[in-house]
Amino acid sequence: MKKISIIFIFVLLLISFVYPLNAKSNLDGLTSIKEIKDSTSRDINGVANLKQATYTTYNAGVKTKIDNHPVSFIEPNDSILENDLRIVAYSVGTSKMWAGKRPSDIARQFEIDHPEWLVLGGTNGDFFEIDDNHEPCGTFMQEGDFLKSYADFGEGAMGFRNDGTYIYGFAASEDKEAVFVLKDGEYQRLVSVDSVDSSTPSNISLYTRYANVSDKNKDAVYNGDLNPDFSSYIVYVINYEMQRYDRETDRVFVKGKITNILENTKTLTINDKDASVYLVSKTKLELNIGDYIKVTPVASGDWANVDNIVGAYGHILENGNVIDHADSPNDYVNAIKNRTVIGFKEDGTPVLMCIEMASYGASYLECGEILKSVGCLNGCLLDGGGSSCLFIRNENNEFELINKQTDGSERRDGNAVLLVQRRPGFDIEVSNVKRSSFDVQLKVTNQALYDTLSNIKVTVSNDKESITKDYNGILNFSNLLDNEEYKIEVNYNIPSFKKDKIISSSLSINQKTLEFILPTDNGLKVKEIGKSSVKIVRDLNVDRAQEISNVVVYVGDFSYNMGDKEEIICDNLFSDLEYDVYFTYDVTDPETNRTYHVSTLDLDGGIKIKTLSYDKPEFVDFSIKTENEDNLIISYQYNDTSKVVKNASVYVNGEKLNDLNLKKGTIKIDFKDQKELNIIIKLSCAYDGDEFEILSDNIEYKKEKEDNPTPIDPNPNPSDNPDQPSDQVEIQPKKKCGKKSSELIISLISLSTLLAFVIKKRS
Repeated sequence: MKKISIIFIFVLLLISFVYPLNAKSNLDGLTSIKEIKDSTSRDINGVANLKQATYTTYNAGVKTKIDNHPVSFIEPNDSILENDLRIVAYSVGTSKMWAGKRPSDIARQFEIDHPEWLVLGGTNGDFFEIDDNHEPCGTFMQEGDFLKSYADFGEGAMGFRNDGTYIYGFAASEDKEAVFVLKDGEYQRLVSVDSVDSSTPSNISLYTRYANVSDKNKDAVYNGDLNPDFSSYIVYVINYEMQRYDRETDRVFVKGKITNILENTKTLTINDKDASVYLVSKTKLELNIGDYIKVTPVASGDWANVDNIVGAYGHILENGNVIDHADSPNDYVNAIKNRTVIGFKEDGTPVLMCIEMASYGASYLECGEILKSVGCLNGCLLDGGGSSCLFIRNENNEFELINKQTDGSERRDGNAVLLVQRRPGFDIEVSNVKRSSFDVQLKVTNQALYDTLSNIKVTVSNDKESITKDYNGILNFSNLLDNEEYKIEVNYNIPSFKKDKIISSSLSINQKTLEFILPTDNGLKVKEIGKSSVKIVRDLNVDRAQEISNVVVYVGDFSYNMGDKEEIICDNLFSDLEYDVYFTYDVTDPETNRTYHVSTLDLDGGIKIKTLSYDKPEFVDFSIKTENEDNLIISYQYNDTSKVVKNASVYVNGEKLNDLNLKKGTIKIDFKDQKELNIIIKLSCAYDGDEFEILSDNIEYKKEKEDNPTPIDPNPNPSDNPDQPSDQVEIQPKKKCGKKSSELIISLISLSTLLAFVIKKRS
């Protein structure tokens, strides 16, 4: 019984370790979630996390089966109220028209337009007009620009304030647009607009390209006169940077710069090439040429101080209660599609989530319960299906798509929802990257903001170690592992843009140290292959060969310890047999002094050789025996036990001198008219149709003049065996008979005469 209790406790402990997401999730009362597994967490810039898991859910009202949904979501590490993060709704279009862009491209454009902010990740936004100009279907505001005030689409909208709070419901707005002028870095309200593009001007009216254009949702260039008579009005000509048209309410948004002020002008012309719109007024306004203004719908009530708004499609979690929409006639409630949802925790912290379909798509009920399981109290659906998208800024400072797209790639959407972080006035710059070190420097991009930072620390870490240093200029981090990815995280204190307080934040990137590249040429070569042996040599003149030590040669199943020697004979092999040859050795990195054990079998698969089926001829002797100022006597000898040598020739300075008829002998070379000699013997061999050559070593000889040259025997016998014949090869011309020859003849004649006289006397 005691053993059973111990096992039971062990199982409980094991479950608590392998099922971490459930420990942090609230599954009370959640009927569709049956299992959460494979949960992971991934850091995003030190201030947020990407979390992923696989959910097994079962909605009896939809499918009579259980399925696995890959779930990925982004959430800040701490309450969004207490850090320098915020939520932004953003779109990208032309100066006068909505347009579609991939959510990650929208994020890139946001960073270009707002260089003081960094996108940590995001999702697609609201539904949009996919068949024409990608106009968002619901209410939409980006960074305070109220581009679309229509509030009746779907089930409302979500509004995000820069202080970290949010609002949900139907966005309220005033009936009339208003004129705002930019002063001291903020847009200040000036006056309300009585009419837009009306046939008769009011006290204050706005006239845009949409007054007479036939299709307001096309990006065609429009050019035409306006019908009203403007003679009694003051006309403010606005060169617009952006204008948008709301097809549901006929309301417009215009932002630009006043380039001219006209009076007593009867007719106005709209020409999109001039990018001009007109604000007309019965009385003079406090506007001057050069002022930046915007004419915009105005959010009201609880929405008055909202900075970003995105339309929602389906409220699926409200005050902790899941809304399943089971009675809805809308097929989208149970559609087989990817889902994008956004949720909010009790402290207002947002969760941007993508729920991928498996064999069926998660229903509204399942989406709401999944949001609740990660701690959300409220949540809504955004656009889904092929638009559904989740991306993050990864360790390489690039946007990485997380979910699998049903279209095969990111769809061009009308807008995106982004989690952004305020840049701290610097970028992390890494230089002098080596195998065991690199330098870290903070490159200042905003000096005024950077000067407000305090307690700046730089931490370099991986799974094995962590090094933290106070930042006081360029920092060198050494003794690192080669070919290792390190996270560089800069932690700092910064004044909060939300409250009058100092908060902690961080910025991070990843950097990989250089890899130690193994020598491509280790200097080890197969020099000679014999009948029962192979000769291995090591060329120390090869670049980086000095880094190699403790060499072991493997020939088939045999091993030979070469160590640090320059050559080795691997013998006792079988003749006429194929062998695999490879080497193992240690390589020392001269920068780090780390040693790597290498096998060439793993690098290149080794070398294949075949031992010979015959004994290869070999030179026993090839050397200078005697020399004087006119001649060299070279002694040579080679063995040919298998009788494969068909011809042996001696070459002097690259030219054939003569053939050698014997395996042993001498070669006499006259160099009376030459200063340098290069002598070599070439053996031409054949075996079983295989033609090959064997060369002796070179004898290089340079003549040096001597005052007292040593005489040599003109008829040397180099053989130790007097019965061994010798080859005598001379390259000098034959000499004619001279004085010594004639004296010899006379002596012979005299001797013959004397011998004849003696014989005759005896007779």
